[in-house]
Amino acid sequence: MTSNKVRQLQVLLVIFINLFSTGIIFGFAALKPVLIRKGAYSWLCSPDDIDLMGSCSQQELRLNNMFVLSVALTNMASLPAGSILDWIGPTKTSISGAALFGLGCLVFGGGYTKWPVVLDGYYIGFSLLAIASPLIFLSSFHVSNAFPARSGLILSLIMAAFNASSTSFVVFDWLDKKTTGVSIQTWFWCYALIPALFIVLQSLTGPLVAYQKQTAPQLAASATSASTYGATSADRPSLEETMPSKDLFVGTMFGSSLLVQLFSRHFGLLLFFFSVYADRINWEIQTISEQLLFYLGDPKLALRTASLFSILLSIGGIVGVPLFGWLLDHRNTFDSSLVVLVIGVVYGILGMTHTMATQIASISLFVVLRPLLYVFVGDYCGKAFGYDTFGRVYGLATTLVGLLGLILGPVDSLVKSRLQGNYDLVNSVWLILGFASSGLLCWSIHRESERRRRGDTLGPVDQ
Repeated sequence: MTSNKVRQLQVLLVIFINLFSTGIIFGFAALKPVLIRKGAYSWLCSPDDIDLMGSCSQQELRLNNMFVLSVALTNMASLPAGSILDWIGPTKTSISGAALFGLGCLVFGGGYTKWPVVLDGYYIGFSLLAIASPLIFLSSFHVSNAFPARSGLILSLIMAAFNASSTSFVVFDWLDKKTTGVSIQTWFWCYALIPALFIVLQSLTGPLVAYQKQTAPQLAASATSASTYGATSADRPSLEETMPSKDLFVGTMFGSSLLVQLFSRHFGLLLFFFSVYADRINWEIQTISEQLLFYLGDPKLALRTASLFSILLSIGGIVGVPLFGWLLDHRNTFDSSLVVLVIGVVYGILGMTHTMATQIASISLFVVLRPLLYVFVGDYCGKAFGYDTFGRVYGLATTLVGLLGLILGPVDSLVKSRLQGNYDLVNSVWLILGFASSGLLCWSIHRESERRRRGDTLGPVDQ
């Protein structure tokens, strides 16, 4: 096999494993109804507790907390995953991640057992899937440099595969409804064959060393297709670092020490913004079925709309790739932040209405906002802090966001107890916090851009 064919196979293999693994936990909205139908944690319910959706509040809380924990773990695992990647290289890291992912499938398929020992396979298995994801995902980025002239295209395909990976649970839900029923054990134990196949092929064809970053001439040659996509920015310099830029925000803290960057206004406001939006997005995924039941009042209509949500969530990132690329390549950072603010506010307002049409409009905006958020945060980190410290800045931000996300468990409990299933108060708070955090970030970006336009010599930290 020629060198070119091997590199093509390596790219296809990376896209394949991302398509079936790295974002799978975010398909929780589609998996949850299946788990409820299969009786997961049904022993927590008494006959009088069963609601119109066929579950009870204690069962809902148990399942929702499983998602909250997994999201926190996948975010917190990003930082150590980066260190492991530097230590053993991308091929061994991806194989380790796939092995952990396969183990997670086997454990989850075993379910909740009480004999011979009490073992909550759902929590442990889902946690293993969450921890495995960044090991596979972060080790994928270097492959874009296998074909420097197509780096942007490959990166966008990897990100699209990540966003589409939640489709796996949509398929599981569909098969379970259309057939006599596919057991949780059968689905997940068969699904473990996917990481097993990847391990075999990656062991045979994986690169011995990571593909290196592109040089400035290579970037110039591929300028029409290259874009910065979220955390993928860590693996290569952006166009802004190698070519003249009209975005005055670029280079805001280039050359500053890591400590100075972390204590700057730019990192503080980013952390506030990222925490609010990431938790707000995960809250929506976690509680979409219950929210639709509350706002629409019809169990059948709520279930159909929740199914539509799961499908659109899977394809939102794919459809949005051209938009994200254009936004980051052709508009400045302030414009991008303004787009996030507007979508965040409009989706939040529409999501609190009681009509089917406005709820679908809210969902449509949400599925675009979710991937746009992560793309924007990665792009912001690269443009503000540079790539010498990108991995540590982005990794720390993601880890802290994961820790702060644990608050969603108590918030969910509050809604189901004291608020008696009313989501208006919590959603109003999210809307206000989203507007405040987005507005402050927009103001900060605009202020810094204007300062640099005037040629002010004050450093960003002194402002």
